[in-house]
Amino acid sequence: MPPSKKYYKYSANARNQVESYYNQYYSDASFDKVFLSYIKKSIILKYLDYYAFRKAIPNSSSIIVNSPYYFSDIYESRKPKVRASSLYKLFLGYIKLFSLFFSSLFISLISYNKVKLPQVVYIRKKAYHDLGIGELIGKEISNNGISYLKIIKGFIYKSPLTGFLCLNRLKGSVFRTIKSFIQTIYLSIVDLKYFLFSNIPFNYFQSFLVDTYFAYNFLNINSKIYTGNLLDKPFYVLLNRYKKEQLLCSINESFFYPPFISFDYNYLDVYYAMNSIDKNTINYNGGNIKEYKYVEFFRKNLLTSSNRISDDLQSKIPLFSKTILITTIQSPHNLYTQWSPNDLCAFILKIFELSKKMDNYLFIIKEKKGELRYLSKKMKDSLFIQNNILVIDSSVPRLLKENQFEDIISISDLLISMSHTSTTIWQFLSNNKPAIAVNENHPNSFLKKYDNFEVCLDELDIAVTYWLTLDNSKWNKLQNEISINVNIGEGKGLNQVGSDILDRINKY
Repeated sequence: MPPSKKYYKYSANARNQVESYYNQYYSDASFDKVFLSYIKKSIILKYLDYYAFRKAIPNSSSIIVNSPYYFSDIYESRKPKVRASSLYKLFLGYIKLFSLFFSSLFISLISYNKVKLPQVVYIRKKAYHDLGIGELIGKEISNNGISYLKIIKGFIYKSPLTGFLCLNRLKGSVFRTIKSFIQTIYLSIVDLKYFLFSNIPFNYFQSFLVDTYFAYNFLNINSKIYTGNLLDKPFYVLLNRYKKEQLLCSINESFFYPPFISFDYNYLDVYYAMNSIDKNTINYNGGNIKEYKYVEFFRKNLLTSSNRISDDLQSKIPLFSKTILITTIQSPHNLYTQWSPNDLCAFILKIFELSKKMDNYLFIIKEKKGELRYLSKKMKDSLFIQNNILVIDSSVPRLLKENQFEDIISISDLLISMSHTSTTIWQFLSNNKPAIAVNENHPNSFLKKYDNFEVCLDELDIAVTYWLTLDNSKWNKLQNEISINVNIGEGKGLNQVGSDILDRINKY
């Protein structure tokens, strides 16, 4: 892959290339714009990797590029063609749909389907702990007598996530699965023209059928409002395409700032933005959001499945004058992202050097999702031998029984984040604790205007000393200034989302 320092440029170029391609070859008024947004959002998920792959190939007539034809067409700006050899993928799509229908129908038939349909649905795309976000949104709603349920996108006999239901547990799920299946079949016939005659790749037909089926299953609940993080997957675009009078109100669990841009092709009634920076980085290339509403930062007091610090960590804390939490970021070797395994190794090496210089401080290295496997055995051994370093391994962080990030905030004096766009930075500031955002490869963000807030690795020594010796009055003034600028407030964003949804229900 190309160097990660080119990410911001390549990411923008790749998105622009997809948008320009569709403007050139799919601009006819007969095209459904929302459907095309679904396809573009699906393409963008993988096209950046392809774009980076092509950029990494030297210009040479002796090199033959064997790659997905449609991505190649976009990259070369060639007119799309129908590939008859791929027609079989249409049949595979229907086989997948029929399989999904019969399995979901069977699970619905044997499930206890007595849960009343709610007025407000919080959608969770997978059975993975959401740190209480859905619960905190629903607290204000439920306390005022409005029915509210947290529902996982799936049909599972017994929900694997406490406090969440699957679609089969709701009253009338058998009828809804049948109705949704019929609607999906009908719509697939109507939209088949886009794949057959407009050269939309057949690759996306299967996911289109599956996403349509799930979209109808949710919308046929006939709730008034659907909420959650409705941004990152193409599925959410179809909710807007098929809904009637229902409202889609979305939060965003991340916070990006220039030069990076956030999610494109979002169709929402309400987007709860943290601030104007957040607002201006979303839907950069397309989509439609009817209303923006500012809410405070909402990851301050999240609910974790862990509530303790491990004994080995507890025993180390009193031995050192300060505790510094180090957070890494996913750095895959086979995907093109803002951070590479080389960036991870350079970051950890710098932390190791710091720990030797500042041996009166405890350094806690908190892994995000298994990325420390990219470190050499020699480096791993060095970390474990170093007395003032403690490594917290984590492949699925929210399943940790102890030492989750939210647990460690309380015992830490400073955060050093490998990612300068990580929400962990704002979690620390919302808890009145300083943070350092490391930015080694990308253009400076607005964080750079604050002394020692956004730094490169060579500046890390000075930044650590600065924050750990900063006068309390100066820190309080600076923290207040940053808080006002980004709208951290009291960290009650989820309560504000719940209150706003309640107001909309009462006016519905």
